[in-house]
Amino acid sequence: MFSISTHSDCRQRGYARTTTERILRDRRAAGAHTAHLHAGAAELDLYESMGFGVVERWMTSTAG
Repeated sequence: MFSISTHSDCRQRGYARTTTERILRDRRAAGAHTAHLHAGAAELDLYESMGFGVVERWMTSTAG
């Protein structure tokens, strides 16, 4: 999955969860058995509650 985001005016209404659940359901029906997801710290609780687990942590840096 890539680039699931919710406009700031619409957050905390379940849109990201609903969208992610739909993608997972459709992919399972198509035979997928694994999903990989990159998420920021603010989204970890949501995705962990859906069964995802942290397997790797990345740090990024931007030039100032």
